[in-house]
Amino acid sequence: MDPKQPQAFWKTIKSHLNKNTKTAVQPLKLPNGEVAVTDQEIAQVATETYAPCEVDMDGNLTKWKHNVTNAVQAIIQHESQSTNDEEDQEDPLNADLELEEVQAAINRMNTNSAPSPIEGIHPIMIKKGGPALVQALLHMLQTIWKHGQLPKQMKQDTKVLIRKPGKDSYNQIKSYRPITLSSVIGKIMERMINSRLTWWAEVNNHLAPTQEAYRRNRCASHGVLRLTQNITEGWKQNKTTVAVFADYESCFDRV
Repeated sequence: MDPKQPQAFWKTIKSHLNKNTKTAVQPLKLPNGEVAVTDQEIAQVATETYAPCEVDMDGNLTKWKHNVTNAVQAIIQHESQSTNDEEDQEDPLNADLELEEVQAAINRMNTNSAPSPIEGIHPIMIKKGGPALVQALLHMLQTIWKHGQLPKQMKQDTKVLIRKPGKDSYNQIKSYRPITLSSVIGKIMERMINSRLTWWAEVNNHLAPTQEAYRRNRCASHGVLRLTQNITEGWKQNKTTVAVFADYESCFDRV
């Protein structure tokens, strides 16, 4: 669907959310041979497929999350100790939120994106709200930031299954793409925190120099250029260049 035509998007979304309309998802075949027919059964299959999992059967995910958390805390603690001699230095990651951060996050919002049905706030309402609304958002987000507790509405989202085009059968859950409608205000806060974390990672060189994705002024073309250069240099030296490409299935669906 064309993101510049929100009417078409909303028509599709409403067809899924309308309680008087049967689900647009066809009955789904399950690995055990059974078939999910009702909306509740289909919703359960979608949840098991696309919802983030807390732990796998072997506990490997929990162990991985524990290791990552410890590594991040160790880095922060090391940097905190290295700056203890400097007086009155405020931690930029945990400093109070500023009005400019809220406004910058709002400016980056896509007004054509759909709001969360739970929250009912459209992005364009925030973008056209003016200085008074920005100030009110700062007060609310600062309260959340200070106490470290998110409202329940900001932690909930609605997932709508959209058919992937060109599939031979729509009786498989993988033939549908989940569209997440999450809190608009929550997205603003996410952008603010992400900007701080990105700045911190870049300034302190915590990102691999070869990482091109999700970094300002860098893109996949840089990686292609580096690979091409390595291959060319290998030819000149009569060497073989080996490249490994990995594709993670449904990666973003489970983040």
